[in-house]
Amino acid sequence: MPATLHDVARAAGVSIKTVSRVVNGEDTVADATARRVRRSIGELGYVPNAMARRLVQRRTRMLGIVFHNRSWNWLSDLQRGAIERGLALGYEVLLHPCDVDSPDELVRILRIVDEGRLDGVVLTPPCSDWALLVSGLETRGVPLVRMAPSPGRMSGRAASGATAIVRANDHEGGRAAARHLYDLGHRRLGFVAGDPAQYSSQERRRGFLAGLGRGCTVIEHEGDFSFESGLAAGRALLTDDPAPTAIFACNDDMAAGVLAAAWEIGRPVPGALSIVGYDDVPLASQLRPTLTTIRQPTFDMAGRCVERLVARLDGEDSAGDATLDTRLVVRDSTAAACS
Repeated sequence: MPATLHDVARAAGVSIKTVSRVVNGEDTVADATARRVRRSIGELGYVPNAMARRLVQRRTRMLGIVFHNRSWNWLSDLQRGAIERGLALGYEVLLHPCDVDSPDELVRILRIVDEGRLDGVVLTPPCSDWALLVSGLETRGVPLVRMAPSPGRMSGRAASGATAIVRANDHEGGRAAARHLYDLGHRRLGFVAGDPAQYSSQERRRGFLAGLGRGCTVIEHEGDFSFESGLAAGRALLTDDPAPTAIFACNDDMAAGVLAAAWEIGRPVPGALSIVGYDDVPLASQLRPTLTTIRQPTFDMAGRCVERLVARLDGEDSAGDATLDTRLVVRDSTAAACS
């Protein structure tokens, strides 16, 4: 028969209320007493009733991650990072796909919050820029962390710095891609943009253009972070005359699309074309040739978002920005430009 709260109290020589306080993490119990209670819990194999704890603490121990992203490869890293860190901190993580173009989506998300199913929410791009959603959550007093929002789209409390923000250094990532290709001798380059409405895409473009030296020509093509848009961009760029000798795509999915277009056209990589992606999702090392890319710490960013959200729930100051570094990962898809 499983051990009960009464069994622990009897073994530790304390009241049931004292055991309850230790189980719920309250700091009103003397250290020596708390140690005695925890020792009894371990010896008896007592497992606290999670539902009862939630009712006492008025928490569901559930965090929401709202996402709208065309790259399932990126979402895999996001999901793993959020769930792993959440479990370590005693929280479950609910991932909610968000269709920002649906007129009913705002109502759906706020209904989940109004039903008390979530203790806090992480908004990923482009949802982190959705003013109505941010405002709705802030109005309800929901602890909120925004991943990579646009600085010019802060609302209410977010503008005052009360909302925690986590982002990657996308400008430096774009710049590193440019310097790598420039140092390899490439002077005619293609650039495949992500969603132009997303700040991370804009920063990667700005960094890329800033990182190129003199004498460079850049042919730009708009994408949307999907493989299909990268394929379309690759076909367009590689049939230009003269075609670029190197292409930087704003994520690995689009870079894979460019690689597919090069294969269709018969352009060997990296012999006649160098390709750089962004994110360093598992796909990047599975492609052939393996993909040179900019590693965005998506796994760590997701974990950091969860950490900051839990800190806010615990009453700690977690407002302000956290910017994580990106870095160049050189693999087989880049080489010196042909003379």
